Amino acid sequence: MTRGDEEDVKRDMAIARRMLASEFPWENLTTQFGARVPGEAAFWIVGPECPEGALPEDASKVGFDGRVLLQGAEPVARAGLHAAIFRARPDVGGICITSSPSHAALASHTAPLATYYQYGGIFYQRCARVSLDCELDSPAGEAAAVKALGTKRALFIAGWGAINVSETLRYAFAEANCLMLSSTREIKALRIGGAPMSHDIACSYQSNYLKPDVQFRMQMWLAAERRMTAGAPEVFGATLRR
Repeated sequence: MTRGDEEDVKRDMAIARRMLASEFPWENLTTQFGARVPGEAAFWIVGPECPEGALPEDASKVGFDGRVLLQGAEPVARAGLHAAIFRARPDVGGICITSSPSHAALASHTAPLATYYQYGGIFYQRCARVSLDCELDSPAGEAAAVKALGTKRALFIAGWGAINVSETLRYAFAEANCLMLSSTREIKALRIGGAPMSHDIACSYQSNYLKPDVQFRMQMWLAAERRMTAGAPEVFGATLRR
């Protein structure tokens, strides 16, 4: 990874954190992102403090052994969980850990996980939930979360929030955004006794949103990048990066 690549990743992390915080102000979100370093047993990590004012220099580089390789402006937190996920899931390039009241509420609900909103189709039969009997940040909590996540795209954690994993950091952002949108709508549907989507419809949405040629997740990322670049050109620069 070149220095330019590293700067792009740190910039992307700041954009993702600011965007999620601005999209869901009522949730008082704290978000933390991790991005695998290609070809290295290491990852970039940032958060979860002050997402509204996130800056590229906040990010740190951490090895899979937990050793801080490059210290950013923010203290390193929850690196053990990121490292455990990256070690267990070679297919994962990006992680978003979100502390959210809506996610926490859905994680504790007794109804089976279902899809009530189109964006939720991404996670149909690819989402799990867990109730931990220890703190998430403890070694036991990290191990339990990784086990519960398994090969899924997302994990609801009772009383806490959710974890999204995807092929890239940008995709992880897009999927975290979709999970927040679908979670808030699912809670509303459950309140009025709404019925979930059928298996066929949910699978259809999932297929369409995850098709490489559709580039739904990349388009969602580019929309966020345009918004943040226009809103803070002094931080993110005037030129969009691809």
